[in-house]
Amino acid sequence: MPLLTDAKVKNAKPGEYPDIKNLKLVVSENGTKSWQVRFSIKGGQRGAKIVGSYPDLALKDARELCEDWTAKAKKGVDPREAPSTLGKKGTPTFFEMAEEMLSTRVANKSLKEKGAKDYRAILNNDLKIIHAVAVDQIEIDYLRTIRANMKGRGMYPFIKAMDLVGLTLEWAFIQHNYGDGLDRVSMLKKAHRLEMNHTVEHYRHASKEQLKPLAEAINTRTGWRSMLLLGFIFHTMCRKSEALLAEWDQIDLEKRLWTVPKDNMKMGRSHVVPLTDAAVAYLELSLELGGKQRFCFPGQRMNQHQDRTNINIMLKRMGADHITTVHGTRATASTILNEELTEDDSKMFDDDWIEVQLSHMEANRVRGSYNHAKYLKPRRKMLEHWSAILVEAGISAEAFLDGNKLRNPRRPSQEIEERVCEVAKQNPKLGSKRLIDLLAQQGLEIGVQSIKNILTRHNLNTKELRLAAGQ
Repeated sequence: MPLLTDAKVKNAKPGEYPDIKNLKLVVSENGTKSWQVRFSIKGGQRGAKIVGSYPDLALKDARELCEDWTAKAKKGVDPREAPSTLGKKGTPTFFEMAEEMLSTRVANKSLKEKGAKDYRAILNNDLKIIHAVAVDQIEIDYLRTIRANMKGRGMYPFIKAMDLVGLTLEWAFIQHNYGDGLDRVSMLKKAHRLEMNHTVEHYRHASKEQLKPLAEAINTRTGWRSMLLLGFIFHTMCRKSEALLAEWDQIDLEKRLWTVPKDNMKMGRSHVVPLTDAAVAYLELSLELGGKQRFCFPGQRMNQHQDRTNINIMLKRMGADHITTVHGTRATASTILNEELTEDDSKMFDDDWIEVQLSHMEANRVRGSYNHAKYLKPRRKMLEHWSAILVEAGISAEAFLDGNKLRNPRRPSQEIEERVCEVAKQNPKLGSKRLIDLLAQQGLEIGVQSIKNILTRHNLNTKELRLAAGQ
């Protein structure tokens, strides 16, 4: 049978057309033309793979790729797992560009080692089909094939794989001017979400009507540490990890801004969060109850943040875990803000404002370099509107105080706190238990934990007291 020519390939009707040994042109009913390579690995394993589509992969290039795969198979190497160095007009392969991107981002600390390890597992398992394809030839047909191969594994594995494809194409475009953007990746991800929507269980999140019963549950809990953290997460739309690791040197109370460093961010990029009065109130109450420590929402131990599981356990104990998860608070904010309308029934808030506030990556990453303070003014107005909704529902620091009655006789009065601090400063060598005895002799009955809390709130501890006394 005669070999294919460029003219034959161009005018081919639906069907299969063999060319050189192991290479075949496959034309679907919708006119899509793909190159299929058959291989037989030394040792017995056989297979066939779509390696590219026409005209992105020309006849000449398809033959070269077929010969490359055949040579590897004869040596006992699985060509699907051994990335080819062939590329259109010298363009690097997808595998090479992905590796360059991951290695560089780990080196400049914009991506953590664990994140790179996870991405490489996806690269070497789910994206084998495009290893050898030139990075400027990645077409939507490849992505559809990847999606078909991952069928049955749910939505998120495929979305994660497409994230890696998008990051690689972004890198190729911005760093080397290869390719033409990421719209096709974004479109396929959206289509996949729509198709999977009815079968995927998303994070549980509260509706607008459920905010009030949720507030009632929050405001009757005595675990102030977890509940203040939860309220702050609600009002800032941040991730739990970002709030847990928030430190006072990241907070600018005068400008009402919180700058989250890139090391604390999921995507490895710093993020600026406007702080509303309601969000600041949670910070101030945490400072009042926990004292000035390293972290804004401290744990039981001095200068340590809360345990990551505490807030989840607290939600379960107060019977609210069926309403929302901690991460679900972000979905609650996003859903409600997306549904808010102006008087003329137009959307009140732009999608980009919401996505940037959630610190999500832009769907089309080539629109420009990421600006960590993007849309700051409209985001502030949006968060003020969101905080007003929450405060009206009862999710506020003031409502928590009123419902929880933290300022009750169980907490020492200001006079008692001043007396404890005075005695502690006068007796810097005494530990908490000895202080209890001394205070008892002066007619003041108080427990060990109360003394520790008072000293913590006033930034005092035994070492500091000794230094202050010059001992």
